[in-house]
Amino acid sequence: MQEKRQAVISHAVTKGLNPDVQLKDSGVEWLGQVPEHWEVSLLKYYTDYMQTGPFGSQLHAEDYVEDGIPVINPAHIVDGKIEPESKSTVDGVTCERLGRHKLIENEIIFARRGELGRCAIVLKENEGWLCGTGSLRAGLSGKLLPEYAYLLITSDGVRAELSLESKGSTMDNLNTETLGRIRLPIPPLAEQESIIQHEQTIGTKYGELLKQAQQQVGYLQERRTALISAAVTGKIDVRDWVLPLHSPKQQHPNPVEATA
Repeated sequence: MQEKRQAVISHAVTKGLNPDVQLKDSGVEWLGQVPEHWEVSLLKYYTDYMQTGPFGSQLHAEDYVEDGIPVINPAHIVDGKIEPESKSTVDGVTCERLGRHKLIENEIIFARRGELGRCAIVLKENEGWLCGTGSLRAGLSGKLLPEYAYLLITSDGVRAELSLESKGSTMDNLNTETLGRIRLPIPPLAEQESIIQHEQTIGTKYGELLKQAQQQVGYLQERRTALISAAVTGKIDVRDWVLPLHSPKQQHPNPVEATA
């Protein structure tokens, strides 16, 4: 179900919502054709800045304290949300020393290692936290909405492209150069808004379907447990039960038994 939802969203952010729109060749292999009036350009032209987190020499293990100002590394970017950890924090003095790495609302923060394309939008409540050594942050220009950028970057095509372009001999490693040269389809702002709303509607729909499916699975498990319990405690008389004629065992008898 999640895969189906992702496919629908990926189609919307690369082809739009109008099935009758005129298309053009994007010039990008993974992207194919896009609506004629959309721009296709490098991500760096839609950002005001891109910046990696502090170098290791700027932030040492002894700088960390508990329950201070969060430092956001890849492990803290979960399902499009920033989830801080109480032990991965610094005090106010260290935070001010690394002030140029403070997160700002509506930035996108990226994981630089491991699963490329993992990112999150910086919310108001995250402002002032620090971009960690393993992360990268980008401030978007006014032509690209944060929510739309998130949908694009987490789409299957962009993830594959990032993995292909990434640097690192033992694991994928994202840097500002790699991220900046990814070519993306950019519709007008009004269309970006429409696609964002479409994604939210889809998310609600699939969320309800998933909830219903989980409830049904839970109900069936309860029924199965109750039935087994009733059978083994003698509440159901199974002494006269016989294997149904249509069962696989009846249809396909053991060859050894059949020839005995």
